[in-house]
Amino acid sequence: MSKVESYLHRSFATSRVIREWFQFDSTGLESAVNLCDALSSDARQRIRFVEASATISKEVSNGLSLKPTDHQQALNKHLLTMKYGLKLCDQLAVVVMGVLDELAERGKDTSLYVTRLSKDVRKAFNEKLFREQHPDLYARFMVTSEKFKANNFTLAEIKKFVVEPVEIDRDFGDLYRQILDMADIAKRDEISIDEYYDLYLTMLGHEVKFDWESSFAEAELKVELGRYDEVIGICKWKRGMTTETKFDQDALGQEYPELVEEFTTPAKSGTATILNKGRGAIGV
Repeated sequence: MSKVESYLHRSFATSRVIREWFQFDSTGLESAVNLCDALSSDARQRIRFVEASATISKEVSNGLSLKPTDHQQALNKHLLTMKYGLKLCDQLAVVVMGVLDELAERGKDTSLYVTRLSKDVRKAFNEKLFREQHPDLYARFMVTSEKFKANNFTLAEIKKFVVEPVEIDRDFGDLYRQILDMADIAKRDEISIDEYYDLYLTMLGHEVKFDWESSFAEAELKVELGRYDEVIGICKWKRGMTTETKFDQDALGQEYPELVEEFTTPAKSGTATILNKGRGAIGV
């Protein structure tokens, strides 16, 4: 449900009035209803891959490799393309954030477009320092256990895969170039903040589509992999029992609470600035 909600919110981000409220004309409303129907139909057909991949994630893999089929290669290319689209969207968000930051520094009101949040950095136990100063006590609280572990699902070509934005989606390619080309124009106040921000909101519709497709394609590829460790040249996903040795901080805290307090750094406060997903809207 959260993915569907996110998809709808971001697809119609330019129509958002505030928070959960959107304003449509009759054409826009019809488009929203049609998209709901399309998403519902698509999810019903593909949710089986998500459910099956969740089951597979709890099973021990067999240590063997599969030769890729044509379908797996096509699925892999689609997944890589969608993930690269998400990467480009992240890059565009940085560009838009940079424009808004510069305008804010010059006294422009950007409060509709960004939210500044207070952020607490949680306390952290300095395990390295404790080990150096109390080696015997540290060794005493090391615990060895055996447990099931599913390694991260990795794509073989993810780091080197590159595709032109227009090859991902023609409209996205045009938008990608627009956001980059108009950044300096926006900084010089030759277009309104609203006009430039609308480009970012339009980008969100592409981003959520890439995320939707990526999630389902990855689930399907996991199902194709099944109990195997890898599809050669495409993906790896090792799952099995592993022996893990780690420091038991909780046990130390029960017996020596004063030591945990001594080696714990205090929390620090800071701020974080995030781009709103709609004028005055945080989150989805």
